[in-house]
Amino acid sequence: MDFPPKAPIDRPASYPGEPPPRTCVLTGDRLWETAGPEELDAVLHRLGAAPIRSRTPVLAVGSNASAAQMRRKLEPLDHWAVPTTPVAVTGVAACFSAHVSAPGYVPYAPVSSEGRTNEFHLQWLEEAQLELVDATEPNYERVEVPASESYPVRTAAGRTVPGVRLYAGRHGVIGDRSGRPIPAGGQDAALGLVSRALGARVSHRDLAADAGLREAATAALARLAVADGLPRSGPTDG
Repeated sequence: MDFPPKAPIDRPASYPGEPPPRTCVLTGDRLWETAGPEELDAVLHRLGAAPIRSRTPVLAVGSNASAAQMRRKLEPLDHWAVPTTPVAVTGVAACFSAHVSAPGYVPYAPVSSEGRTNEFHLQWLEEAQLELVDATEPNYERVEVPASESYPVRTAAGRTVPGVRLYAGRHGVIGDRSGRPIPAGGQDAALGLVSRALGARVSHRDLAADAGLREAATAALARLAVADGLPRSGPTDG
């Protein structure tokens, strides 16, 4: 299976990008499909990569689910493999973060969504991969999803995955006039929110080219920010 041609970091209007359609292992040049999560270790072994048990499971809420975006983030590594699978997560939803990223898009951030189940992608990362991804997430902190019945992360086979991490936003999320988080959507909607907050129409190109404009947009969005409601269990390992 081939990679999508462009990552959101190169084409911000495409954010959050295209996730793999099914369980697979991402490498630098292709996606290795599997019949399900139970086959991931076999593919990793064939590729000479570390097994699942030695990796950290990380929930991809925004563009990290995009195969092309992850390839860009892991470019400094000579060889890498990242197993990924769709999962159902109860208690977590994606909304617009109250900031503008350097490529010019408004990224997603997770929020607590009691009782609701949404589909995300789960990736298992090695320590060197985690360090690289952490470095690309200055507006987020990696935290552990609480190990409770309120936030189960389940594979298609119904297996609950323990010890899952996610990147929680540092800016809060954009709220509506009632103070409710605005659900994540396309970048047309995101640019509309930014333009209204600034009182002037802006484009991805404008935001990507001008750090001062991004700072002004983030400051304007901060006035609309609401808390994500996620419990923080303190710093994670790694």
